[in-house]
Amino acid sequence: MGTLNRTPMRQFIQVGGLMLTLSGLLAGCSDSTPSCSPGMQLSADNRCVPLVTAQPDLAMPSADLATASADLAMPRADLATQSADLAMPSADLAMPSADLATANPDLAMPPKLPDLTVANIQVWPFVETKKLTLCLNKDYRRMATSPHGDQIQIKNIGSADARPYETAFGLRNLKTNAMYGASWTFNDSTGLAAGASRSWVGPVCYTFSVPAGSYRAFVQVDINSQVAESDESNNYLETIAQFKVP
Repeated sequence: MGTLNRTPMRQFIQVGGLMLTLSGLLAGCSDSTPSCSPGMQLSADNRCVPLVTAQPDLAMPSADLATASADLAMPRADLATQSADLAMPSADLAMPSADLATANPDLAMPPKLPDLTVANIQVWPFVETKKLTLCLNKDYRRMATSPHGDQIQIKNIGSADARPYETAFGLRNLKTNAMYGASWTFNDSTGLAAGASRSWVGPVCYTFSVPAGSYRAFVQVDINSQVAESDESNNYLETIAQFKVP
């Protein structure tokens, strides 16, 4: 009587040319949940899909990003409310100084000054050899009063009264520009009010000894610069007429 072989009998199924074990087939039909490879996760329908797990730093922003730094999320008091110097202008800017707001009278309103000017020259000439005599309402040859409407008129066109002043007259040589002035002047000892005028009418004559040539009579007011004026350039005037001296 032979010995009994207790080795378990393996069961085989032949499919075509292949021999498969029964246990292998049963393992392939197992009902256990499939496992997924690293980087994959099981979906609701039991499929392996790429793992989606947000990185903590990205899924949940850091406190510095979520709430923002105090300097960015909540501006500094200096920026949010602005510094006092910017939000509220300084007193010097917001309220002009008294000198600017009310203006310095000397700057806002020019000072009032007189302005003496020669308004008119009308004379009667007498010509001789190397002599020229100018007269105001007087006949040089007869040395008698002879009204001709002659005058030297001064006017104050400024905004203030003028103090006493002197007025000179004379001749200017048109070729050489040499000046020949009378030895005396017209003296206004009382001054001249703003807007007023004063005329010298004579009768008087004055003789100038001059070289032969062509001349014009001139008058210059405030000859000694006794009066401070708003315009010092209009104190001089010449006659239009020329006088030829042989």
